[in-house]
Amino acid sequence: MLTTAVTLPEPEAKRTLPNRWSVQLLAGPTLSYRQLDTAGRASRPEAYERATTGYSAQVGVTYAAGPRLRVQAGLGYAEYATRLDVNLVTPQYTGNRFTGNREQRVQQRDTYRFVTVPLLLYYELGERGAFSYSVLGGSTVAFYTGGRTTRPDACLCEGQQTTWGTTNNPYKTASVGLTLGAALNYQLTPRWQLRLQPAANYSLTSLTRPDAGLATRRLWALGGQGGISYNLR
Repeated sequence: MLTTAVTLPEPEAKRTLPNRWSVQLLAGPTLSYRQLDTAGRASRPEAYERATTGYSAQVGVTYAAGPRLRVQAGLGYAEYATRLDVNLVTPQYTGNRFTGNREQRVQQRDTYRFVTVPLLLYYELGERGAFSYSVLGGSTVAFYTGGRTTRPDACLCEGQQTTWGTTNNPYKTASVGLTLGAALNYQLTPRWQLRLQPAANYSLTSLTRPDAGLATRRLWALGGQGGISYNLR
């Protein structure tokens, strides 16, 4: 009697749960700008603002809620900025006689600085060798700590800026933003990872107070943070 041996396929290995807790330190540059309401777009000097570079940094604690899902809370610092870079041509007169034009270049940088509290969800899409990659999303609460901005009633000329602190300013103490992005990790050792994290942030609430008489202003930024992650256990 002949017998045939049947080899059954090996069951697919289950994904093991990663280390439950880890800490991350990330920092990097951003390109930041703002969204104004209709009145703000037509006003001066807001209409001449352009996007410019800022930066952000954060430390976070991550909890592995499942083989692919991670929850992260953290504390960070972010600077959003816009720039004013225009050439002004002013006619010059001696008495009633036109004597020519005077050219002046005005360069100013408005800044908005925040302490941030991000709450993010990471979902791992896959891994290849020492690399793994994820998508992320969540919210960030930003607390205004000060900055330097062009006065809303200013003319387009040099030196029309005011430095603000945490009080007596036209901006809200706290605002809420949306964060979307991705993460690429490289496993150096069982405990250490390198991380690259590009992300976009958009302010869901206006930065300006309703009673300040300013255009509604929502900040946004595109950037990439890099840093390290350490598995605690």
